[in-house]
Amino acid sequence: MSRRIHPDPLTSDELGLAVLAVAADHGLAAATIREVAARVGVSIGAVQHHFPTKASLQIHAFVALVDRVSARVDRAVRDSAHPIEDALAELVPLDEERRAEARVMIEFAALAVRTPALAEVQERTLRRIRDGLANALERRGVSQPGLRAAALIAVVDGLALHMASTGGGYPDEDLGAVLHDQLSLVLGERAAG
Repeated sequence: MSRRIHPDPLTSDELGLAVLAVAADHGLAAATIREVAARVGVSIGAVQHHFPTKASLQIHAFVALVDRVSARVDRAVRDSAHPIEDALAELVPLDEERRAEARVMIEFAALAVRTPALAEVQERTLRRIRDGLANALERRGVSQPGLRAAALIAVVDGLALHMASTGGGYPDEDLGAVLHDQLSLVLGERAAG
């Protein structure tokens, strides 16, 4: 049995972060209740007190991940001088944090194909990001903002998939250049660099 490393009460958020850490390091399949308990330093029963099944633990972790990413995108749309560019940059795996998030998001997206609860989270997240981008595009005077937002998200998803499936074989500058090029096409102007 594992021992709790620190005396604070175990939280569901801490467990969600442990799932994401295990998944980023070893894949989502490795994020079992046993492995998450070991990562946090608690018994399996302590994890099951919060999440009786692996599926409930995964859903919580997925929601935590998409909320974290969505919050960054929302902040960029709301606060940035270049809201579209900066929001999309939050979704491109240009640093280790975003690379880890992309790997885990791709695994969750694949699992969502057969898991309705995860599919619901995926749809809600994509809609939130698409709507925020569409609003920013509309404010910028871009025609068909919803369609263009969906296209940009597809480009970003493709970049993340290529990065993850090639083991990071795409240099960061290539990822950034493709995004920059697509923004230029969608915006009909030179995108902010």
